[in-house]
Amino acid sequence: MVSTVLEIAVAIAVVAGTTVLWRVLNWVWLRPKKLEKHLTKQGFHGNSYRFLYGDTKEHMSTLMATRSNPIPISHDVPSRTTPFLCKLVRDYGKRTIFWAGPTPRLVIMNPEMVKEVLNKNFKYPKTTGSPIFKIFIQGLPSIDGSKWTTHRRLLNPAFHTEKLKGMLPAFDLCCHEMTVKWMEMIGEGRNSCELDAWPYLQTLTSDVISRTAFGSSYQEGKKVFELQVEQADYAFKAMQSVYLPGLRFLPTKRNQRMKEIDKEVRFLLRGIIDKKMKAMKAGEDSTDDLLEILLEANSKEVGEGSRNVGMSIEDVIQECKVFYFAGQETTSVLLVWTLVLLSMYPDWQDRARQEVNQIIGDDKLDIGHLNHLQTVTMILYEVLRLYPPVSVLVRQITEEITLSDISLVPGMQIVLPINQIHHDHDIWGADAKEFNPGRFSEGVSKATNNQAAAFLPFGGGPRICIGQNFAILEAKLALAMILKKFSFELSPSYKHAPVNKITIQPEYGSCPACLLTLFGGLFSVFRWNIACISFESGADNWLIQLEGGGWCDTVRDCVFRKTSRHGSSRFMAKELPFIGILSNKAEENPDFYNWNRVKLLYCDGASFTGDIIQTLKANEYEYTWGNVTVKLAESYGFCWGVERAIQIIYEAKKQFPEEKIWIINEIIHNPTVSKMKAMTAGEESTDDLLGILLEANSKDIWGADAKEFNPERFSEGVSKATNNQMAAIFPFGGGPRICIGQNFAILEAKLALAMILRKFSFELSPSYKHAPVNKITMQPEYGASLILHKV
Repeated sequence: MVSTVLEIAVAIAVVAGTTVLWRVLNWVWLRPKKLEKHLTKQGFHGNSYRFLYGDTKEHMSTLMATRSNPIPISHDVPSRTTPFLCKLVRDYGKRTIFWAGPTPRLVIMNPEMVKEVLNKNFKYPKTTGSPIFKIFIQGLPSIDGSKWTTHRRLLNPAFHTEKLKGMLPAFDLCCHEMTVKWMEMIGEGRNSCELDAWPYLQTLTSDVISRTAFGSSYQEGKKVFELQVEQADYAFKAMQSVYLPGLRFLPTKRNQRMKEIDKEVRFLLRGIIDKKMKAMKAGEDSTDDLLEILLEANSKEVGEGSRNVGMSIEDVIQECKVFYFAGQETTSVLLVWTLVLLSMYPDWQDRARQEVNQIIGDDKLDIGHLNHLQTVTMILYEVLRLYPPVSVLVRQITEEITLSDISLVPGMQIVLPINQIHHDHDIWGADAKEFNPGRFSEGVSKATNNQAAAFLPFGGGPRICIGQNFAILEAKLALAMILKKFSFELSPSYKHAPVNKITIQPEYGSCPACLLTLFGGLFSVFRWNIACISFESGADNWLIQLEGGGWCDTVRDCVFRKTSRHGSSRFMAKELPFIGILSNKAEENPDFYNWNRVKLLYCDGASFTGDIIQTLKANEYEYTWGNVTVKLAESYGFCWGVERAIQIIYEAKKQFPEEKIWIINEIIHNPTVSKMKAMTAGEESTDDLLGILLEANSKDIWGADAKEFNPERFSEGVSKATNNQMAAIFPFGGGPRICIGQNFAILEAKLALAMILRKFSFELSPSYKHAPVNKITMQPEYGASLILHKV
């Protein structure tokens, strides 16, 4: 009996194992080869199927190679965003296939076929995609069938023209705040400065969607946006690889972080939704935001039908996630490419500005003005043609069906390459890759020769983007306000590098100079301008400091350095493992291993410009025959300190090798050296001088209670507490590289502490564990458990 049961169990296991193996074999090899043969007979060509990965590896290697460098300024966007697809079309023609793992994807570029696929959305549903991607978004863009119909019907009222009119004040407020920031960056007495417009436009569109989607809760909504941006990056990376069943359950860093973000986003959105529902039940004044309109429509739907009709709270959460990503991303990429292209084509920029000034003038902007901006509309359409937000649409085949002369069977997918269609010479003519807004002067139908599916920036058919009017309206208003106040041109640092990250974005930012020319990412130079502003004019304008001892004569020179090894560590050579006297390891080179010191001692010209002796004479610094005395004003403070003293000695010694160099002690603020006595460096070793100074500064400073908490020590200020040894306390660093945000941090801390003290007293919780730990900053490893009491 036992043996019989065992035999049955073994037989079942063998059958189950064989079934699984057969299904796996069929999935990774037999079915793909069968489909390949079926498509080849119908005139579709491409690379032969390769086990499991298909074309994925070649696709990724081609993409990485193309993205390794920017492209010349042109509008051949597909060659950089979808290079492998371009190669297939070039090699095999428009009837080609691409293997996404074991799944064949048919490339369809014929507008009539594209139209049929998009119009019959129930026969050509969206792909299910990677389950990992579903963590990112599951709303209207990704659902199908009756659920999609219900959601679309409930969402339509929120995007009705009359509702959009009511959102104009929010659009206007957000645009005004952005242009005010740009004006402040220009400042008084200047006409221009440089900036990377891309992050500002992202902030603009996220503010707009936060206000219009959540009304008074827009600040909470901004946190959702930040998390969704991070989630989008993970989701895009998941899309680039072949998904293997069960992969999402592995405890990888990416999977865990995506789940954490999803949990936090859902928690935040649930709180916003609950707050909105309570306000609606309490009869509070309507804010007419997207969430309120959706909840009202859903409540009405549920009230008129059964309990199964309408949306669940989970559905509402998913649609709110869609509001955020699609509402922000689509408009921001449209605006950034519009600024870039109008920077390239100043004639069209001037025409658009003239139209805005003529139609709007000094009036308050309204919907009527926007509807009459024909040139602006033409420009936006042409930007959407050349740089569509989404580069491809994918549909799956779930049943046997015929598309024109093509026989399709389950297991296949259809790719609609929007980018390639928008650049097709057969549709748009010889200038398909040129910027020519004039082609839309008589509308989209005329521009496409009545081939509606030739222009698909927002998709097409019943599933066309529900927010397209929202995006166009917002873009028109923002562009009109920018054109009224600014002109703009491309920065010398601009790199033309469109990249596909769910939407088509500028990889290195936009950097058009909107009468503003801020350094888009050139942090060290921007910081230098702020930190050393006191040395840029006046008697001491000969004294400058640049990181690494390099020279920057002009702003443009600084910007150019961003793209070279002279201004960015990304372009520098890798660190070499020196040995012997060049080693920076103490055990190998005990006498001299500190390369920070080397940088100081051999800093060739990093501190002075011009002829130092002439400058000293002209400004009546102390100077006597046979000696050179270098003296800096007390107002410069300790920021130069010991290191600056050594630099000055070496620089002066190079220029005057026969002279004795004196350095007055005000420069170092060393209380152990009498102000009546100056340190000298002539035949004496400057290393000895450095040793004297460092020894003096290494004595006990804080007294016997140095390790005790005693705020009273600062009752008469920092100078008194440190016995005028300013380098004894540097919580924010010191010298030219002192933290640029120190005042910001102190001000914020004072305000926060004051408000807490007014409302609470507090004591340590019994569960508190005192464990300071260094994680870049000094933090409490186990948190700060406190017991709060109302005051």
